[in-house]
Formats: sequence, structure tokens, C-alpha cells
Amino acid sequence: VQIAGVEGQQVAFYVEDHQVFIDEVLETINSLLCGGEVPGLFKHEELVPMLEPLKEVMQDQVGDGSVRTPYEFFLRRVQANLHVVVSMDSTHPEFWRRCESNPALFTACSILWFGEWSRASMEHFPSMLLPEYFGKDAPEEWDAAALQDAAIQIHTACRSRGATPRQLVAFL
Repeated sequence: VQIAGVEGQQVAFYVEDHQVFIDEVLETINSLLCGGEVPGLFKHEELVPMLEPLKEVMQDQVGDGSVRTPYEFFLRRVQANLHVVVSMDSTHPEFWRRCESNPALFTACSILWFGEWSRASMEHFPSMLLPEYFGKDAPEEWDAAALQDAAIQIHTACRSRGATPRQLVAFL
């Protein structure tokens, strides 16, 4: 975080799900993806000297006043320079719960899915991605299950033309 935010260097942070022993690790990654920060990572006494060199850089790079504080500038740089890579196994028993409880994994990430999705995964994903249309919040006047099934059938029919799980996400 410090290298990306203070030094402005590109950094990749790679985490695999087998390294996640407690849910707080993914919650921390979720916070990092959402706002560029990990609450409580740095104490105020640590931040002040760390952010001091950013004041001049901030004036040079953002002279229009769109960034008000060195800390805000630091967060923007973290978001621009830190690339978080999370590798998760969709067959892991905690996969769906972890995804649902950490929405930035879908909203702030590019999803690269290797291999084919199982029918169960394709049926579960729409309600997680768009609960207002396919989940418990779907309007009663339409048949969400039939709509979901039709989307899956269209995707399945297009597999022979190279349709990928990522394209199913875009289609939905």
C-alpha cells in the first residue's frame, strides 16, 4: 500500500483463497478495493511523516483542487497503482458466501473465469449479481426462474461459438 500510494509505483498483490484462513482477510481486501484503504493499517503518528513528501507531488500533479488532502491523494494513488489479484476456487464450499459478503470482488474487479461453469453455478450467479431481478427481491409479477433459465439456455447454446462465463455476466 505504501509503495503504491507514496512512491506511486505499480504493485500487484496476489492472494489465493487457500491463504484466506479467516473471513477478515477478504473483508480487508474488500475495503482496499472499495476505497483504497485498510482501516487501522497506519496510526496517525505513522501517516503524518509518510504523507509529508506527497504534499509537493500533490500540488504538481493535481493543481485543480480536486484533491483536498495528502491522505486523499494517497488513497487515489493506491487505487490507481495497487492491483489486487484474488484467485478463488468456485468449488470451494465457502466460495459463494465469501463472494456475497464481499461485493467489491464483483463491483471493483475484472472477473476472469477459467473453464466452464457448472449448471449450478450458472443458476446461482444471476441472483447474486442482480438480486433485484433474479433473487428474493425480484418483482412478483414476473417469473424470475424462467427468465434465468432462458438466459442460461441462450448462453449454453452459444458455447459452441466460444461463449465464456464472462460473456454470461455481461449478458445478464
